[in-house]
Amino acid sequence: MGFVYLSRVLIELAKFQPSCIPQSLALGVSDLFDDFLPSFSPLARDNLSHWFAFHLTNTDYQWPHAYWNVWAPHVVNGTNDKRNSRGEFVKKTLEVMVSYVSDPKAIASDCLPVQSKLIEYIIPESGSQNSETGFLSAIQSIETEVQDRIWKKSDEANDLADSIVGDEISETVMGCINEDVNSSTSDSEKIWWRTGVVIRSLLHPVSEKRKNLRRQVLHSLHLMSMDTDEDVEDPKADIITDTMECLTRYKALLLAALAKDIKVYEENLNLQGESSKSESELMLLGDSYVLGQCQKIASYSSVTLSMCLEFLVTSKVVSAKGVLQWILGSDGDGFNRELVSNGWWNFATLAMRFAIDDVLNSNTMLVESDMGAIGMTIDGRKDEEENHLTSSQMRMKTITDFVSPLLQFASDRIGFILHELKEDSKLSHYEADLKEGLKFFVRSVTIYVKKVLQNDEIIKGTNTDVGGVSLNVEAWVAKCAFDRNVGMVIS
Repeated sequence: MGFVYLSRVLIELAKFQPSCIPQSLALGVSDLFDDFLPSFSPLARDNLSHWFAFHLTNTDYQWPHAYWNVWAPHVVNGTNDKRNSRGEFVKKTLEVMVSYVSDPKAIASDCLPVQSKLIEYIIPESGSQNSETGFLSAIQSIETEVQDRIWKKSDEANDLADSIVGDEISETVMGCINEDVNSSTSDSEKIWWRTGVVIRSLLHPVSEKRKNLRRQVLHSLHLMSMDTDEDVEDPKADIITDTMECLTRYKALLLAALAKDIKVYEENLNLQGESSKSESELMLLGDSYVLGQCQKIASYSSVTLSMCLEFLVTSKVVSAKGVLQWILGSDGDGFNRELVSNGWWNFATLAMRFAIDDVLNSNTMLVESDMGAIGMTIDGRKDEEENHLTSSQMRMKTITDFVSPLLQFASDRIGFILHELKEDSKLSHYEADLKEGLKFFVRSVTIYVKKVLQNDEIIKGTNTDVGGVSLNVEAWVAKCAFDRNVGMVIS
């Protein structure tokens, strides 16, 4: 049974026995927190946080303040170098509560104790760029102009693209980069500056919403001043819908910026005599950068970040492998610690589902347009083995051939990271996140592959084998053994 169903039952029981059930729940959660939470798997802890957040928001935050006061030090002390399960349970609960309410101020005023240290974690502060260097100042100026042309003037995507990739802006920025040789600005910001300007401009309302929410939460407890002339957010505005529509309209602008940054980077590598990267490697680097910018802006809300991820994958701005590389890194790069410690498996699984749907839909269009046999989607080649496959088997092969290398990449990267992290016999939090997350990721993708193949109209319509569609799909997926490397990685 899902946690929502169980939550509803517990909420109704609390209403039916208000003098008994709420106290029992408080004691039960307290015992779990004190005695059992450190032994929970990351997924179990995540599920408990989701239930707790749902319960609190549906019971008017009826929870003893004394518990929050006892729990707060675990959150404050839970830095990246000193992670602890109890603190992460509380932080995740706050994050999920934010996604359930329209006004996070209620969490600060009605749920948490007055002047609680946990207020800072309701809407975490986003990392802001230092604009002291000439390069970052120039970027900020260009970004302001692009935001204005997108959100106020509604300029055409092609006109903006011509401006962003044009010589005038490029020469200005390159001049600043040359002057700021010794600055602390990261190489990725210099390589992908056009892409950064565009994606941050497109997500400008999300960024402003984050600032406004944080300002309101802190202001409600007098932790910061709030000028009366500051922009007040329109309560009727639907930030997510507006942003998704904007991303759709200006997709061509984002792709043009990415293409230009890749081209210039490749030219610079050749000029410097460095080994060039393949087109696919450069595209994956671009994917990671775009997703990283989305993470910086939208990470305060897993719903908003997931919506950004959905658009980028379904619109083919980024690839499923790009999402995995964003999370797990690549050769020579570190992994994304913030995502790994915050349910990385959910984002990875989400991306795989969108990508699998896209592969199936693309394959369906080829079949329905009579452009050729289904096998055309597999590099246009048919070896002797493929010639003996039925139409439904070829369609299943299309999906499993797409999924297998991606699961292999995730397993290989996690195996490498675990080897690098291993220092003593004690399992670290990151190791637990990676191991448990990999099991969930592979299991979820396998289940989803079976589901979409069993429900696929073409497979159902062309499958005449004995045993029916379900048994044949199960047998095919089992033969692919998606989880063959998981045991070796997590052992």
